[in-house]
Amino acid sequence: MVKKKRPAPPQRRDVVVRWKNYFGAGDLEDWQRLCQDLGLDDDFSSKRKCRTALKSINVNIWDFLDAVEVGTIPQMFLTKKELVKYTWETGRIFPRDEAKDMGPVAALLKMLR
Repeated sequence: MVKKKRPAPPQRRDVVVRWKNYFGAGDLEDWQRLCQDLGLDDDFSSKRKCRTALKSINVNIWDFLDAVEVGTIPQMFLTKKELVKYTWETGRIFPRDEAKDMGPVAALLKMLR
């Protein structure tokens, strides 16, 4: 049996820098922009409302940043299981240890196991 080899992971540091550049200072306007870029239509009048909405979103953060750069809405997965499978297959994993001080990225991250 031949073991399927996963692609080499993209540069993890790059995605952290890209996220910081995208998200900015973390003001309410930054949170609202994130929700809008994810295609969420609602009245996000507080960071709490944005954070709550983000918990139900299944999106790969690498893909999200790529989509924002070209002005499209990123691929969304119907289930966490689909997102996890895709993320492992592509190796496009956001470093969890970097997420705790990075605002909404923590809400978007899903446990991969």
